[in-house]
Amino acid sequence: MDRKHAELMLQLARSLDIAVNPSAEAVYDPRDDRVFVWATPDDHPRTALWEGMVPGMRPGRLTKPCGFAGYFQFDFAGIDEVYRVIIHPVFRGSVEDVDWIHSKLTSLAAAAEVAVDVPVVNFSVVEAENALEDEIRRGTERDRKSLLETHSRKWRIPTEEKTYYGFYVDGEAEIQVLSNRDPDAWYLLSPAQIMSDEFGWGDNGRASQETALCVLLDYFDETLPVEKLDTSMRFALPSKAFVNHTLFRKGMIETLEPGKAWVITGRQIKEWLEENAVVCASCAGSGTQPDGLYCAVCGGSGYRSDFFHVS
Repeated sequence: MDRKHAELMLQLARSLDIAVNPSAEAVYDPRDDRVFVWATPDDHPRTALWEGMVPGMRPGRLTKPCGFAGYFQFDFAGIDEVYRVIIHPVFRGSVEDVDWIHSKLTSLAAAAEVAVDVPVVNFSVVEAENALEDEIRRGTERDRKSLLETHSRKWRIPTEEKTYYGFYVDGEAEIQVLSNRDPDAWYLLSPAQIMSDEFGWGDNGRASQETALCVLLDYFDETLPVEKLDTSMRFALPSKAFVNHTLFRKGMIETLEPGKAWVITGRQIKEWLEENAVVCASCAGSGTQPDGLYCAVCGGSGYRSDFFHVS
């Protein structure tokens, strides 16, 4: 397979660009040597995660409702030769997502009458070779995940692009924050260790409370100094996350299936807040008084405290 064959596939992908072509087979978004692939309500990886995401799919600036699934990339060994094709799914570790993106690669190649006679590899192979060679020798997924967390902290993802993905590794709950625009932009949340030292969901326990708090802290881009959390201060914290996290736990985190992976998008959190959070009437949600100081009623958060409106 050479550059000419890759260009034939890229040319066809441009004609099937989801941004301009509303046809069912138009699920591609070609960018240089990469082809981004979008899942639609009728065509997506057959996993519970994607089935759950279908009702929330929106077209945005594209031609139909969709969700970003990942991309495949031509890896050129030299000027003209394709060394391999790399598949990069949004949801790391999902075999079904890799297989689905591979099927889109195969369909595009067949339609362009191109034989993909080079290896097709998962992105993890490339990461192991390039970014984490020394660390991967440690041999465990836990070590690899910790190093990836350190590496990924450089990413700042706009709130409207965030997707929260909860999953289990070695029996321990983790939460990954993904960008729905760039599969290379992601990071892991760490427990704030205010309610618990671990994440959890599906019940009303302290770990679920920690999950609710940390997701909202990330969503609102807030930090919460532990030293200010004594009982006397809890009603005067200028923290949107802290004020709403108990209600958020009851409304969303407790409803998740215990022990199972889940996805909550930034859009869903925004809609949940609009429907459930109670804006402070005294400051109309601004968090400040006319003199510029924190609102005496809500403490500067702009919301009524969940301690007052959650039983």
